Amino acid sequence: MENDRVYFYLEEKNILPQEYQSEIAHSKGFSCEIRVEDFPLRGKPVLLHIKCRR
Repeated sequence: MENDRVYFYLEEKNILPQEYQSEIAHSKGFSCEIRVEDFPLRGKPVLLHIKCRR
Protein backbone atom coordinates (compact mmCIF):
# COMPACT_ATOMS: atom_id res chain seq x y z
CA MET A 1 0.00 0.00 0.00
CA GLU A 2 1.42 3.32 -1.04
CA ASN A 3 0.08 6.87 -1.27
CA ASP A 4 -3.27 5.75 0.18
CA ARG A 5 -3.82 3.27 -2.67
CA VAL A 6 -4.16 -0.50 -2.59
CA TYR A 7 -2.31 -2.50 -5.28
CA PHE A 8 -3.06 -6.10 -6.26
CA TYR A 9 -0.80 -8.04 -8.63
CA LEU A 10 -2.56 -10.97 -10.31
CA GLU A 11 -0.63 -13.38 -12.54
CA GLU A 12 -2.14 -16.49 -14.09
CA LYS A 13 -0.18 -19.64 -13.34
CA ASN A 14 1.31 -21.58 -16.22
CA ILE A 15 -0.35 -24.85 -15.14
CA LEU A 16 -2.78 -26.92 -17.22
CA PRO A 17 -6.11 -27.82 -15.61
CA GLN A 18 -6.40 -31.46 -14.51
CA GLU A 19 -8.79 -32.41 -17.34
CA TYR A 20 -6.22 -31.32 -19.99
CA GLN A 21 -3.14 -33.01 -18.48
CA SER A 22 -3.21 -35.82 -21.09
CA GLU A 23 -3.09 -33.39 -24.06
CA ILE A 24 0.00 -31.76 -25.55
CA ALA A 25 0.11 -28.03 -24.90
CA HIS A 26 2.69 -25.32 -25.63
CA SER A 27 3.00 -22.17 -23.59
CA LYS A 28 2.89 -19.01 -25.69
CA GLY A 29 4.08 -16.79 -22.87
CA PHE A 30 2.22 -13.97 -21.19
CA SER A 31 0.47 -10.93 -22.59
CA CYS A 32 1.42 -7.43 -21.48
CA GLU A 33 0.33 -6.44 -18.02
CA ILE A 34 -2.83 -4.34 -17.85
CA ARG A 35 -3.79 -1.99 -15.04
CA VAL A 36 -7.39 -1.60 -13.97
CA GLU A 37 -8.74 0.86 -11.42
CA ASP A 38 -11.38 -0.91 -9.36
CA PHE A 39 -13.96 0.19 -6.80
CA PRO A 40 -12.53 1.74 -3.64
CA LEU A 41 -11.71 -0.56 -0.75
CA ARG A 42 -12.34 1.11 2.62
CA GLY A 43 -12.22 4.50 0.95
CA LYS A 44 -8.90 3.92 -0.84
CA PRO A 45 -8.53 3.54 -4.63
CA VAL A 46 -7.72 -0.01 -5.77
CA LEU A 47 -5.39 -0.70 -8.70
CA LEU A 48 -5.27 -4.20 -10.21
CA HIS A 49 -2.21 -5.26 -12.19
CA ILE A 50 -3.28 -8.27 -14.29
CA LYS A 51 -0.99 -10.52 -16.32
CA CYS A 52 -2.49 -13.55 -18.12
CA ARG A 53 -1.37 -16.19 -20.59
CA ARG A 54 -1.86 -15.79 -24.31
